[in-house]
Amino acid sequence: MSHAPTRRRVGRPGPRASAVLSGLALVAAALVPLTTPAPALASPECLTEDPVSAGGILGAQTRCDDEVAPTTTLGAMTPVPNAAGFIRTTSISITFSGAHTDADTDGIGYECQLYRGTAPDTWTGCVSPFEARDLEQTAGTPYTFRVRAFDQNDRPQDATQAPNAGLFGSTGASADLPDVDQTPESLTFELDSVPPGVGLALLGVPLFDQQSPDFPMVLTNTLTPTVNSPDAATLTCRLNGVAFPCQDGQNPIGPLPPGDLTLDAQAVDAAGNESNRPRLQFSVPRNLRSGSGKGGWSMISNPAFFAGDLMVSTRKGATFNVKASKVKEMRVIAPSGKGFGVLEMRTGPRQPFLALDQVSDSTSVIGVVYQRYFNREFTGVITFRVRTASAKRPALLDAVLLH
Repeated sequence: MSHAPTRRRVGRPGPRASAVLSGLALVAAALVPLTTPAPALASPECLTEDPVSAGGILGAQTRCDDEVAPTTTLGAMTPVPNAAGFIRTTSISITFSGAHTDADTDGIGYECQLYRGTAPDTWTGCVSPFEARDLEQTAGTPYTFRVRAFDQNDRPQDATQAPNAGLFGSTGASADLPDVDQTPESLTFELDSVPPGVGLALLGVPLFDQQSPDFPMVLTNTLTPTVNSPDAATLTCRLNGVAFPCQDGQNPIGPLPPGDLTLDAQAVDAAGNESNRPRLQFSVPRNLRSGSGKGGWSMISNPAFFAGDLMVSTRKGATFNVKASKVKEMRVIAPSGKGFGVLEMRTGPRQPFLALDQVSDSTSVIGVVYQRYFNREFTGVITFRVRTASAKRPALLDAVLLH
């Protein structure tokens, strides 16, 4: 008896086989990241370097690298440098701030440098305002201050390191982008708090006067003060408080007004430091003009005399009047010698005429032939009169000091 061959049906697996196959598929899917990890790149959406979930049943993570560092902004410096970039105090205060330009909410820290010359390699943590004291004079090498902001949360982390030590498919970012502002803010300034020196003298004019040491008389109405400063400075000069242009070296001035004068000078350096004001005090006589003379006075030019001219009369009795106001001292300046006529004078209409001392063994070009101190201030008319004179022996009158 023969039997027909048995046939097996090929169809869907049974329930148990299906379960086994499904389990194998899930394990295979879980093993895929271990062999072909996806690249971790910084993107504009990254605001942190903290790990983020990469999905998967075994907790794979990747690290998001924040690609935007905070920016730095300088505030105000106290004291404010002048237009030349100088300050005059040894202490400073500088404010600054930082900000995120994206939606980052991490805290912001700061690092500063203050140096002269070559920039240091290191930075020092700082807060606003930055303050420094007991600074040294710069002497041509300015100070530089620099500040930069950084992300306090992200900076300590290396974005290229995988979270969880690389377990379960965790990966780091492809690069650790800067978490520090790459364009620090900076400013420079120079410090000079030392006043400049200045010197003042009168060229070729002696200022010793035994009679009036406080206001020595000068026998010229043009002067050449020499002003100098060893520092690079701007010079200012004043005559009785009125400024006039001056520079380092010789500074001719004149004609000077009669009376008591005070000449001073001051140097101001680039930082604005002002020197002391050395001063010279002196008196200038009043030049006499022919308009105040009567009865034969004339004026002749001669550079050897005060202001370059001289009053001359050859007529006996000729008078010359000078008005005085609140005068304490009077000096008459005239040539003296045996070959001159004789002058006399009086102070006020009730006073007698007194002869001027113009007699000497040798002819003097110019000199004081009469001096008087008043017990109290004198206001009135001083009259000069020719006592004796001739064409060969003229009476000469040059100037008068009233102060």
